[in-house]
Amino acid sequence: MITELHDFVRFRLALGRDSHRGILNQCERHEGDSDSDSDSDDVAATVTKEFESYMEDQSTWPDVLDSDRFLRAFGDLNATGIVALADFSCCLSCGTSEIGEVVPDGRERRGYVFAHRQDMENAVAGAGCDLAFGSFGDGESAAGIGEAVVAALRGHGFDPGWSGDPAERVHVPLTWRRIRATSPVSSAAPKAAFRSYGLRTESSSSTPRTPSGAPSVAATSPWPRPRG
Repeated sequence: MITELHDFVRFRLALGRDSHRGILNQCERHEGDSDSDSDSDDVAATVTKEFESYMEDQSTWPDVLDSDRFLRAFGDLNATGIVALADFSCCLSCGTSEIGEVVPDGRERRGYVFAHRQDMENAVAGAGCDLAFGSFGDGESAAGIGEAVVAALRGHGFDPGWSGDPAERVHVPLTWRRIRATSPVSSAAPKAAFRSYGLRTESSSSTPRTPSGAPSVAATSPWPRPRG
């Protein structure tokens, strides 16, 4: 779990799911939960500083990032009937128990693959991303889903590691980061947009929820709808 404020900001920036205001709100909640002495001005200054540093760093990045290829692979998997979600749920246990609830009624799905929040934290840190996968029902084996996941990733230039054992997760060597674009506004409150494959932009207030509270998503999107 990320505890330091500047690390938390960098993670939210790299994840690519929040606007500047959204990150600021997340940070204020984060600091409140951690009983920090930082006030709102300190938090805002840290967010702005890290945002500007991130923008400077991304000027040196290639046009196509690991995350672009990853999300495209997940889009391909969704199109073939495998529910593929990035940043889904908080951990492996919760993600595995909730993944079946995001399949819309009347949709037949072969299986699933997802990266949970802890996986995404590792990916942002450059340690790669581990993927959980499995099958729905008796239609296809978990091993078959794993093979499909590996094939999709290879199709987008990755060299995933997997032993072939369905009890083991697929490891994808990558560093997760998203390109952000800003408009020329005050440095105190930069506005951000995202170049993102399949990122949904509906407001959180309209996001359907499953009985357990997980976001209910269309099975063709590689992102859950925004949370919080």
